Amino acid sequence: LLCLDQMSLLFDKQIAYHDLEGIIVGQDEKERIAQNLQDKSCMILRNHGLVATGSSIAEAFWSYYYLEFACKVQIYILSTGQP
Repeated sequence: LLCLDQMSLLFDKQIAYHDLEGIIVGQDEKERIAQNLQDKSCMILRNHGLVATGSSIAEAFWSYYYLEFACKVQIYILSTGQP
């Protein structure tokens, strides 16, 4: 996620990334996801979607909501083709 607007700045250095390998059935990928998440509260599963955690359902919801919004803004900005 690029820091292109105020919403994305909320997540600066707070996002983990993971290359999703498919349907998660094995313990090994679960462990890799947990290892990639470490102390971050959100994760972008490349080619799949978003994950958000929190100390409450409300905190996880708002993290997901704002992360999805930041991703949409990035798509809109990049689609202009402007530097």
